[in-house]
Amino acid sequence: MEVFVGSQDDPQLLDRIVEKYGPIDIVIDDGSHMMDHVIATFEHLYHHVQPNGVYFVEDTHTSYWDDYGGGLRKPGSFMEFAKGKLDEINAHHARGALPANAFTHATDSICVYDSIVVFEKRPQGKRQSLMTGQG
Repeated sequence: MEVFVGSQDDPQLLDRIVEKYGPIDIVIDDGSHMMDHVIATFEHLYHHVQPNGVYFVEDTHTSYWDDYGGGLRKPGSFMEFAKGKLDEINAHHARGALPANAFTHATDSICVYDSIVVFEKRPQGKRQSLMTGQG
C-alpha cells in the first residue's frame, strides 16, 4: 500500500496515481467532501475508470451543507452535478435537446443511495426508447 499526500483537486497528483497504477477498476471518493474538489476529481478520474468499473462518491449529504460549498438545489453542489449526469445518461431519449457524449456512451447506470452516488461504467450503444400502451 502507498499513501499519496496532496489535494484531491490537484490534477498532477491524480495523474501520478493513474500513471503508477494504470487503469482504474474502482474509485471511492472519500476526500475533502468540498463540492469543487469532488467535482474536479470526478471530472479528472472518471474517464480513467475501465469499462465495468465503478466510481463511488460517498458522504454526498455534504452537498446540502453550506460549509462544504453545498446547499439544497445549489448550482455547483455535487448532487446538482450528479442530476446533470442523469440527463447525460439519458441523452439518447432527449429528442435532440441534449447530444450524447462520452459519458452517455460509457455509463450504464447511476445509483443514488443515502449519502452515496454510484456510477457504473459499461459501454453503451444507442439506447432504445420503448413506448407501450395508448400513451
